[in-house]
Amino acid sequence: MARFAAAYRREIRIPFECYTHPQTMSRDMAHWLAEAGCIMVRVGVQSVNSDTLAAVDRKGDRDKVLLTLQHLKEFDVPYSVDHIIGLPGEGAADQLDALRFYTDVQPKRIVTHWMTYFPGTTALGQARQGGILDDADVDRILNGDVGPGYMFGGNKEYRDHAELQHLSGVFDLLPLLPPEAIRWLLDQRRYRHLRGVGLMRQLGTLALAIRGEPATREHVRHILATTLSATRETARRKLGWRRRALTNGIATPPNPAFPPA
Repeated sequence: MARFAAAYRREIRIPFECYTHPQTMSRDMAHWLAEAGCIMVRVGVQSVNSDTLAAVDRKGDRDKVLLTLQHLKEFDVPYSVDHIIGLPGEGAADQLDALRFYTDVQPKRIVTHWMTYFPGTTALGQARQGGILDDADVDRILNGDVGPGYMFGGNKEYRDHAELQHLSGVFDLLPLLPPEAIRWLLDQRRYRHLRGVGLMRQLGTLALAIRGEPATREHVRHILATTLSATRETARRKLGWRRRALTNGIATPPNPAFPPA
């Protein structure tokens, strides 16, 4: 790690983001990441409930998470956490517990994912055995229909689903608001009055970028650059088709629904 940090800072010197897991992060690693110029470490927490993680073949421990974040904070390395909503056996109470934990440790960003079942995973088999998924659900997933994706609600109606939808908005707001405001939202479940969770996520990302959080700013820049590139490519293809149409005397684009006779 020391050799990497020295070589990266000497030869590349580009701000970077990386992933880690609480089971592998050490104080020395945090030090060398800081020396290398890391602007964000994404910590794969997923859940602060170790029993939940063990049930899906993942290691996790709240104390390890806390120690990892303390190491990163000691060397001024910004960190975010990855968190999964809807893990088997977890409901709204588990998400409230996680939110209180994150309110105390104050990550720069919380990247929430909804539990999504994929073919060939331990979680899929366990969900079937535990009655979370029925045969029709499993057949649909095995045929490639995994739903709208882990960013948009997963592919199963989870326990406490409506409540989880409200709580997901609090995860997005947490890095932007003072801890007292988050605790106020959680107290007496005031978060239930939040509306427009999807829009809130987009606005939250934009707000973090405007505030100057470097990794989020780079993420937004990447999205904009990708969008611009795609737009240019689409325009280039349309322009190319029009040129060919003029050359060949074609008046309108071919419609695949009505092929020429």
